[in-house]
Amino acid sequence: MGSGNVRAKGYERHVDLSWVPVGGSGFERYIVYRSADATLSGRSACRFGELSLQTDFIGRPNQKMFYKVAASDRAYRQSPPSAAVSASTKALSDDELLTMLQEECFRYYWEGGIQFRHNPRKHSRDDRIVATGASGLASWR
Repeated sequence: MGSGNVRAKGYERHVDLSWVPVGGSGFERYIVYRSADATLSGRSACRFGELSLQTDFIGRPNQKMFYKVAASDRAYRQSPPSAAVSASTKALSDDELLTMLQEECFRYYWEGGIQFRHNPRKHSRDDRIVATGASGLASWR
């Protein structure tokens, strides 16, 4: 994964993680490790496909979390994990809350447009369901 590839940004009740994807090396998923005490012993999430981001819902402000990300292939062999990064949740001002909302909405359509090429995804377990009314953003990419 590389040591400088993972970024974490804390908001009021969640932390957004992003990383540089591993390209063309047979990896098909990312394993996210999370802990509150820098041990990073527990697995938090497994992210499949091209998307190289994860939202970790913490639930309350003033919580510090630590993260590492590793790539994994079909046989679940993992790359060495990234260097540990941390982020803290914090109370947001009205301006910070609106900025976060705008960034999250834009990211939803931008990243969804990458994955489905011209039709952003819907929040569904069925990858065949897309947001046809929102396909304009992906079409100019």
